Amino acid sequence: MLNFNVLIQHVYREGNSLVDFLSNQDFVFAGTTNFYSFSELPCAGRKILNLDKIQTPNLRFRAANNPNHH
Repeated sequence: MLNFNVLIQHVYREGNSLVDFLSNQDFVFAGTTNFYSFSELPCAGRKILNLDKIQTPNLRFRAANNPNHH
């Protein structure tokens, strides 16, 4: 079995998409979940990781509050 050393550090929100995804999975599975290989990740998690590996920017869009819009 492979062992990994993990370094945790602060990353701006745009860089946390995989972490956000995995933390939400904990609610879906109602407990602690371990993924021991890439293939064990849910499909959406693998997609996020692959996009990160090829350095595709993760942009988050939010609708602006426009008080003049009716």
